Amino acid sequence: FADESYQPLFYAPDEKFYDYAQLDYIDKYNEDIIGEWHGYLKNKLTRSEVAYFLLNDTAQTTIDKLYIALQSKKPASDAGLPITDQHVKNFITFLHFAKQIEAYSTNVFSSWNYEERVIEPTNENLVRKVEAYYQSLNNGDDFFRNRMWFQVLKAKFYSDDQASVIPFYEETIHKQPKNALYYRAIGYLGGTYYNLGQFDKSNQQFAILFQENTAKRHEALYNFKPLSPDSMQRQVQEAPDNNIKASLIAMNGYYTDEAVALKQIYELAPKSPHIDFLITRWVNRQEYTINDYDSQKQHPLPVEKSQIDYETLLWLGNMLQTPKKLSNPALVYLAYGYINFYIG
Repeated sequence: FADESYQPLFYAPDEKFYDYAQLDYIDKYNEDIIGEWHGYLKNKLTRSEVAYFLLNDTAQTTIDKLYIALQSKKPASDAGLPITDQHVKNFITFLHFAKQIEAYSTNVFSSWNYEERVIEPTNENLVRKVEAYYQSLNNGDDFFRNRMWFQVLKAKFYSDDQASVIPFYEETIHKQPKNALYYRAIGYLGGTYYNLGQFDKSNQQFAILFQENTAKRHEALYNFKPLSPDSMQRQVQEAPDNNIKASLIAMNGYYTDEAVALKQIYELAPKSPHIDFLITRWVNRQEYTINDYDSQKQHPLPVEKSQIDYETLLWLGNMLQTPKKLSNPALVYLAYGYINFYIG
């Protein structure tokens, strides 16, 4: 009934996200990263070799040796790699920096351990080195520059000077392609604003993610800061276009009132697919209100209109007078007919 990206956002009265959906930041992008680097290396390394160097901690010793060989301009291959090939050289250099930064970005601890939550920030010297290296790149290898750019942003985000993410992002983002790293960078920018307590700005970034990158909808919503009606109105007015406005309203509606959000989005952008997942939540909430899951009593139908959100039901009926305005009118017809069935 709705795009797969909305599944974690369906109604689950006893859980924050549907079907116990959990965020997985550490392993989420592994397959994409392997595939991108394998393609870049043009079969100089097998896919399994690329995966080993990128994902396996035991590769660190070999990476260190390879990087030292590069710095000494050693012409021979090492560890079976053709290190005279420029793409392979770039891969080794990337690994040299990325593996160090990864150590700071993948701190994992038990949610039940309240005693050992010491998170070490990225070493300042490492931040300076990776940024200086990125700034020194002046060749036309856009793939490699883009990867090193993201490593700078990542190092800054996990450093003591997290606010430095903002000027670096603003100075460099216009040079980057709109790929997966571009949207991950928006997430880092939003997270920086969030940690600085600038929730108006963080919400705007997460609204962009929610609208433009379906793979990050769950993450964007998780990091969204719910707002009061006055704050919500101000943020919507400041949003750059109706699609981003609709995203802000949809995310806030998830945490507050999906019926209110439905009506507001319909006025702004009736073709917005966000209407779909909000309707599924509204329908499930009506079911939950009508059914007493804590008892074994059978509830005869129909129920009184007062037991459902009758005002919104009437609104859905009015909306269906012009179904072509919607992106998914079939879902609205189903919702309208189904809840009418409950009241006879």
